[in-house]
Amino acid sequence: MPNIALERGLMMSVTIVTEKQQESKVLALVTYEDSFRGWLEEKDYSDCSVRLYLNGLNDFRQWFEDNRGLSLEPTLIVPLAVKGYRRYLLEDRKLAPRSVNSYLAAVRSFCRWAMDAELLAGDPSSGIKGVKITDIAPRWLSQQEQYKILTAAQERVQIAELKAGDEVSTPGLLRARRDRAIIVLMLNTGLRLSEVAGLRTSDITVKPRSGSVKVVGKGQKARTVPLNKDAREALSAWVAVRPESEDDSLFTSQKGNGPLGARAIARRVEYIGKRAGVEITPHMLRHSLAKNMVDEGVSLDRVGMALGHASLDTTKRYTLPSEADMQSALERVAWSD
Repeated sequence: MPNIALERGLMMSVTIVTEKQQESKVLALVTYEDSFRGWLEEKDYSDCSVRLYLNGLNDFRQWFEDNRGLSLEPTLIVPLAVKGYRRYLLEDRKLAPRSVNSYLAAVRSFCRWAMDAELLAGDPSSGIKGVKITDIAPRWLSQQEQYKILTAAQERVQIAELKAGDEVSTPGLLRARRDRAIIVLMLNTGLRLSEVAGLRTSDITVKPRSGSVKVVGKGQKARTVPLNKDAREALSAWVAVRPESEDDSLFTSQKGNGPLGARAIARRVEYIGKRAGVEITPHMLRHSLAKNMVDEGVSLDRVGMALGHASLDTTKRYTLPSEADMQSALERVAWSD
């Protein structure tokens, strides 16, 4: 069993000295943050979740040190500290319930790591409840908004093709077909932004009457999503002009000198939205696909399977009325003309 000596400081360091190292008098310095990150990765958390938890831990550390005047150490975390942090997030920073619960989740995970590392005998966060969240429908696009976005993307392709003539490798045409393929793919498959950014050409199968895309989602869970006619057509049009590249990424820059990252893809989606006069984010395309399927009478288990949901509770949100639905319902009972 290693001997553990705690050091205070911004790095939240813990010096772990094994018996063998004691003999050679060699010390191995490991930070709490590094060890916590490794623990999260071993638990198969996604890269996004790891970043969120580390950010949450740093926020808690800052609050703790400002209030206690001490460097954060696991042995100093008591239930009152977690309760105080929860109150601070709610009353001082006035964060939304989901944000508060996200920060508290990071603290809980850190406490569980500390217990596994034998730096805590019990979990001081176990009795601290999260903030109750009132279920609301996700923000999806109306049918009219979807029409505007798809039309704007198609118009851009048509204009680019007219300008390009017989030269299909012009930057303008490449960008137009690529951006349309991104919009159509996300709206017809519900893929997450990170999943789209991680796609390879080998993940796509397109046949005359069928097709599919293989993705690895949250928690490294793989799933296969069918491609409908619209998605197959848009992807085929892009692949036909996609620049040759050593990188196998499906979506690349117009010069083919590198993959299109998540942020770049999000910017392209927002750009098409501006051309259409619609405020849009990549996640709204995902929400819209789910809402479209629910409205078409597709069972919730199939919707959840397509979107890679771990729980049907997540999928049920798409059966809730949106703000626009509520507005329409209340307008119908108004007395005035």
